[in-house]
Amino acid sequence: MIDKREKEGTEETRKLELWLKPQATGGLDRAFGGNMAKLLPPFCIIPKEFFHGNTKWNKMQARWFFEGLPEKTKFIPKPGIDVDVALGHLAAIQGSFEPAHEHKEAVVAWLASLWFEDIVIPQPDRDCVAAKLETAMQEAEAARK
Repeated sequence: MIDKREKEGTEETRKLELWLKPQATGGLDRAFGGNMAKLLPPFCIIPKEFFHGNTKWNKMQARWFFEGLPEKTKFIPKPGIDVDVALGHLAAIQGSFEPAHEHKEAVVAWLASLWFEDIVIPQPDRDCVAAKLETAMQEAEAARK
């Protein structure tokens, strides 16, 4: 006898093709999260490798969530994927308060792996970072006076 979770997992696995293409979203969806029923795959179909931050896609998600991605980040799409639609879909999930963070991290990482061949995140220019830090320290010192 198949229990309810196994049955749901089997039915959801059949729906995997629904997640092979991103859904179009609007500006409000990207800013505040969209309809998670349409944008968020169920927990049971996400491969285990996307939990606990061990893939390059998890690292991308964490950086995007906590720091933002540099403007010059390049997403290299798989054939048939519209980069703007895919990024809008991912941004809507990132901006939503509905899923638990662990679910959000795994989903964004997994969907990114389905939709993109690779991602190129430029490293910060060390001289630029040092200059910004020095300026911030000088401003803080001036504010104390």
